[in-house]
Amino acid sequence: MTVQLLNEEEKVWQRRHALLSPEADYSQLSFWEKDAGSFVKKVESGMYVMQNYQTSLQAQVAAIRSAITDAEMIPVMKQHAETRRDALERSVERNSEFMTKIFGLRELEQRLIDEIRSKRGTVPVKEKFEGLGDEIWNLWEYELWVVNDRSVTIRKVVVALLIFSIGIFILRFLSQFFGQRLQSSSRLDQTADRFIILHSHLKNSLQNKENIERAYRQAKSIKTALICKKD
Repeated sequence: MTVQLLNEEEKVWQRRHALLSPEADYSQLSFWEKDAGSFVKKVESGMYVMQNYQTSLQAQVAAIRSAITDAEMIPVMKQHAETRRDALERSVERNSEFMTKIFGLRELEQRLIDEIRSKRGTVPVKEKFEGLGDEIWNLWEYELWVVNDRSVTIRKVVVALLIFSIGIFILRFLSQFFGQRLQSSSRLDQTADRFIILHSHLKNSLQNKENIERAYRQAKSIKTALICKKD
């Protein structure tokens, strides 16, 4: 744990020094701020546990010291109690040093966050847009959940919805297209049927006319024959 804290402290000092450089990498500011903020939140969430642990150690030490002053305590038990007291006192000392170290590192991380926010006011417009692009990409690749050891990100969900929407659009277009073609074909069939019916009526009309003319000629021939026979 001590090595990790030393590495964290070294990282913070390197980043604070980088902020002072005129060639600072502005695209990393957001990542640095999130990293430092994450550490501060972890320390603050564990602060209550560490303080309670320290209080518990101190209470145990006080109880053992009080028990040792009892004159009736058996020497062997007294020796054991003293050993236990010494171990607890060392734990109290180590835990106190650790808390001091980690709380100091928390302050250091908070200073880094303040310096980053202050630095943002002097970031060139071009660098701001580059940093914004990185943030958008990080959000685009944000993991929502995992299915069968496969990460499901916002990008995958958006692409799937886009493909689904395009598929629905194409399906509707094809449905309308073929529907119009079928309606056109139905109209042609109706027109053809009407033409056939009209042709049939015309044909029947012509046949009726021919029959009438034939009957008229026959009647005329009979009339002529009757006149000739009378004379």
